[in-house]
Amino acid sequence: MTRVQTWAIAGIGALALMMGVMFAGMAVTSAQEGSPTATPAATEAPSGDDGDATPAPEDGTDEDGDGRDCPEKEGDATEETATDA
Repeated sequence: MTRVQTWAIAGIGALALMMGVMFAGMAVTSAQEGSPTATPAATEAPSGDDGDATPAPEDGTDEDGDGRDCPEKEGDATEETATDA
């Protein structure tokens, strides 16, 4: 590659970098202009709803979805094998 080609490619790359920085700066500036978005107000729950988002699991149910029951709920949480100690 000749010296002219090397400088031409370097110049085009520098120009592209500068344009990218300018466009990014303009995008950030335009995103911050105008009136801010209002924060939505809290609403009352519909009548008949007790307000719980999710029901509490029953004792011994599979909370993690791994197919095992919860040992803490069944009372065998302290169970260890000889290799665990």
